[in-house]
Parts: sequence; C-alpha cells; structure tokens
Amino acid sequence: MRKLSSCYVTITSCIENEPDEDGVCVDATLHRFEVCFELAIKVLENMIVYEEIKIEGAGSAMRVGWKLGLLTDAEVWLDMYEKNKMIV
Repeated sequence: MRKLSSCYVTITSCIENEPDEDGVCVDATLHRFEVCFELAIKVLENMIVYEEIKIEGAGSAMRVGWKLGLLTDAEVWLDMYEKNKMIV
C-alpha cells in the first residue's frame, strides 16, 4: 500500500508540472500511471483472493471488485484499464 501511495504522489507531481521539451516528463507520467494502475489492481486482487474468490486477470478482478463494493466508479476504472492496455 505504501508503494501505491508513493506512486500516486509522484504521478500527481508530474501532472501538475509543465511538460518538458524532450518528453521525459510525459514518458515518466505514462510510466507512473502504468505502475499506479498495476499496483491498484494487485491490491484489489489480493483483497478478492483474501475473500477466497477465484479471479483471473485485471478484468475479472474489476468485475468482482464492483460486485463486492470495492470499486465504485465503473466508468473510471474501465477507462483506466483501456488506457493502460494502450501503454503496454
């Protein structure tokens, strides 16, 4: 959970700064988004597995997470999921 918080602080900092000419900040922001999303999914998966529910992958974790009330805004999560697939 500490890693996720650290990534969130870093990505927020990158987003608030003006983009640099060589694209390093943009690249770093994309990487931080990917890391934050992956960590969030891992935390979600761990919470679901703790409940002894079998899941397979991020999509499955998000579906079960919504059913369990762990995720509240389906559109935002689906948007992040799609954007993460574009990066990877």
